[in-house]
Amino acid sequence: MDAAIQSIGILGKTCGLPLPDEGEGETNKKAIVEILFSTLNNVKLNTKIKEKAALSLGYLCVGENFPHTSYIVNKIIATVKETKDIEIHLIMGEALVCCVQGEASPEKRDAWTTVPTEHKISYSNTSTELLIQTLNELLRMYKDPHPNLRQAVCVWLLALLKYNIERECIKEKFSSLHHAFMDFLSDDSDIVQDMAAKGLSLIHINSSQQQKELLVSSILDQFTQGRKTVPQVTSDTKLFEEGQLGKSPTNGNLSTYREICSLATELQKPDLVYYFMHLANHNAVWTSKKGAAFGFAAIAKVANDELNKYLPNIIPRLYRYQFDPTPKIQHSMSSIWRAIVPSTSKAVEQYHKEILNDITENLTNHEWRVRISCCNALADLLRINVRLNLAKCAPELLKKLFRVMDDIHEGTRLAAINTTKALSRVCVRYCDSSYGKEGEEVLQTILPVLLDIGVVNVVSSVRTVSLQTVSQLVLRAGILLKPSLVTLIPALLSTIGESENPNLSYLSNVCGTMSEARDAIDTIRAGAAKEHYATETMTKCIQYIDAEILKELMPKVIELIKSSVGFGTKITCLHFIVLLSTHFKQELQPYSGKFLNALMNGLLDRNSVVRKHNAVAIGHIVGSAKESSLEKLFKTLNTWYMERDDSTKLAIGQTFQAINNYNQEVLKNYSNIVIPLTFFAMHAQKTQENESVIDLWTELWNEITPGTEAGIKQNIEPITNILRLSLESSSWNTKAQAANAVHTLAQKLGSDIEAVVRNTLLKVLTDGLRGRTWDGKDRLLNALATLACNSKTALKENNELSTDLIQILHRESKKETLEYRRQALRAFGTVLYELNIDKFKEVYEIVQEILSMLSRKDEDESLASEERIKRDEIIKLYETIYEILGKAWPSSKDTQDKYCIEFITHYDKMFPIQPTTIQISMLSALNLFVDKLVLLTINISELSVEERGTLNLICDTFNKILKHSIGISYTRIRKEALNIALSLGRKLRFTNNNEQFDKMILIIQKVLPELLKDTEPEIRTRIIDIKEMLKI
Repeated sequence: MDAAIQSIGILGKTCGLPLPDEGEGETNKKAIVEILFSTLNNVKLNTKIKEKAALSLGYLCVGENFPHTSYIVNKIIATVKETKDIEIHLIMGEALVCCVQGEASPEKRDAWTTVPTEHKISYSNTSTELLIQTLNELLRMYKDPHPNLRQAVCVWLLALLKYNIERECIKEKFSSLHHAFMDFLSDDSDIVQDMAAKGLSLIHINSSQQQKELLVSSILDQFTQGRKTVPQVTSDTKLFEEGQLGKSPTNGNLSTYREICSLATELQKPDLVYYFMHLANHNAVWTSKKGAAFGFAAIAKVANDELNKYLPNIIPRLYRYQFDPTPKIQHSMSSIWRAIVPSTSKAVEQYHKEILNDITENLTNHEWRVRISCCNALADLLRINVRLNLAKCAPELLKKLFRVMDDIHEGTRLAAINTTKALSRVCVRYCDSSYGKEGEEVLQTILPVLLDIGVVNVVSSVRTVSLQTVSQLVLRAGILLKPSLVTLIPALLSTIGESENPNLSYLSNVCGTMSEARDAIDTIRAGAAKEHYATETMTKCIQYIDAEILKELMPKVIELIKSSVGFGTKITCLHFIVLLSTHFKQELQPYSGKFLNALMNGLLDRNSVVRKHNAVAIGHIVGSAKESSLEKLFKTLNTWYMERDDSTKLAIGQTFQAINNYNQEVLKNYSNIVIPLTFFAMHAQKTQENESVIDLWTELWNEITPGTEAGIKQNIEPITNILRLSLESSSWNTKAQAANAVHTLAQKLGSDIEAVVRNTLLKVLTDGLRGRTWDGKDRLLNALATLACNSKTALKENNELSTDLIQILHRESKKETLEYRRQALRAFGTVLYELNIDKFKEVYEIVQEILSMLSRKDEDESLASEERIKRDEIIKLYETIYEILGKAWPSSKDTQDKYCIEFITHYDKMFPIQPTTIQISMLSALNLFVDKLVLLTINISELSVEERGTLNLICDTFNKILKHSIGISYTRIRKEALNIALSLGRKLRFTNNNEQFDKMILIIQKVLPELLKDTEPEIRTRIIDIKEMLKI
């Protein structure tokens, strides 16, 4: 089929077909035309075959005066909406050209002997009439909004125009064609726009001077006043491609043709619009697919010759238009620039003043695309390193760029920011000392703009760029900036907070509930703030500060500390204070009081890192403070510790630590406040939340005292006072914390504690134990027990005080709360043991009551869930009960005789059924029982029969318990059992109780093989001692 179609076309253009025009039942010319049209309209065939069919239709009209030429033309035009394939439309355009040229077409020549330009045949009247008829039909339908139709009509009109440009009938239609092509320029299709631009260029090149003026007048009237022919549209007409802006000037998005016309208008050379249109719209479709150049090079040469005298006016605008934000316009203008300007660098160097004036004038143009193109053009001009008079132009450029940096259009803002940065880099480079007087002149002209407008600007981006520029200028200009430091330094401090990395700030907020993670992130943020370029600049500025500058600067810095909310600003202000205190210790004294007030408020900040930096700043500034300010500071911190939460307590500790690190002498002068508070603070009840706080206070205590014992002795009076006041406090936590401190004090001083201090603390502790049970009250019990145990001599001498103490502990042991009762019993037993007071009866009654209560709970199978949760507390209570029975076991023989059988019998009964931990407590108590049992200290011969019976029962019970205990493979139980055996054996041997001694030997011999298997060193040591004692 392909070869047949092509062959028909070649035959048709070479000579007339020897067939009848039309008819039935035989092959004729009309039938061939229909076959070719059916092939052209067959959607199943590929494009190449269709193209050859269309071309063959045109060739049939070339070889002879084809009788069906008008039919072919009309039928081609009738298919105008059938396809959107540009290749088909281009081939159909060639076919139409062949139809309207007929035998005068260059296609009729002998290609082997004649070139196209030598083929000269006059056009027939029929051909001319057909051309006019075709043009009229196409011009009639071009306003139809159908996209396929508009593309086809535009391509066909351009083809008819291009290949019939010399014919008079075409020239008579120039005006109509001009209007049609102008309408096509506003089409959404880039191909249609390119075709229309080419058509307009052809019309202009081939028009007379009078026609050119009329056509140019028409173009300028339409485009300069914003008027255009509005095409008819329907509801289904697609005006814009997806993701692409429209081209209509009425809605603010300018078309390519409008832009070129606008350029021609500004140049006041409207007839150049056609040359620009030809250059800008040179389209790859024609060069790649059809290979026709359309005279681009020739027209460019003509345009350049004519444009040379207008270059001073053209180049500035054309240079700026190359940076239009629309890529298409940018590309087009770049093509025009390359065609008009042979040497870019020389042209820019020659006309840089005009270019700069044009950019400066249009930087604040009312159209955003003009503003953004000016910004980009200026950035490119600065990049080229053209020698500009910055002292003259930079201030005005900076002012206008600052305005554009606040533009409503985001793209314009970004372009302005980038351009301003480029301009600042150039200005900084020019301010180098190597530029001499010129550099100083530039510095003096741009500094007022940066400081008066940029640094204080409400727009953050303007402030940031200005401060970056100033930071770099400080490195180059140095002392020249001294008069501006009062404005510059506060601005630097402020901008650091605003230029903080938002990701770190976001992470810090997200980790708000995870204190460790947040502190780690905030520490990184603080480090970043200290390493910020503005901080470095501020640090370099300090060397130029003097007393006069401080007088104006300090009020602003203090106000900034009080009012700032940005994390970075807070940190940098505190860092600045530290630097000032290092360089101007004496000069800061007039301002130190106000500084301390502001910094103390900072200790209450919600952010822990900010609090810590405030503490460090206080540690530095106290070296410059007056005595009155220091006294107020330490008293306030002491009061705050008693009233505030843990975060503030940590900040107070950090403050004392900072003062100790940087101004140790100041801390020593107020040691009567600091040391007692530190001793008290380090005894807070440690939890996971406040562990770091306690560790800090403990570390501080170790730093400011020669040792715990010595520190307490040297400051015993103020420490006692703070502990007394704390124990009398209404806060339970404060009371418990003070009790912990008393516990440490009693442990460290022991029996060396002064009577006044001991009596004061004992009284306050005993008073504190009165009343209801509260969380932490057990700390008072522990403190009281420790203090009493380390005051044995004094308490034995003061029967009234010791009796009162025992009564209070006895009373507290009867409280209902299980855990508190356990602690009270432990304290009670410990004091009885250390003071050797016989209150076993009272203890035994309490124990019986508790055991009775616990046995009832154990028998109850339906324990409440809350009681089951307290099972661990009950086990601990059992451990304490059996432990204090041993500690409370008296030395009095009468009491022993009354309770010893009951004591040992109960232990014998309960021991096998108890958990391991309770068994250990029971064995410890039995060991104490053996140590104090009077019957084991009297020779067997001196005992009465009853006493011997009692002792034998006790020893037999012990043997039973020992045998059971040693059989348990648990080291601690075995150890305690062997301790009892060792103690009991020695006492039996000492009292000559051979009978019970022999029984013990038998038991030990029986369990010895099992014991020897135990590899624990403690057990093996006890076995050696027992074997030596028993002589086995």
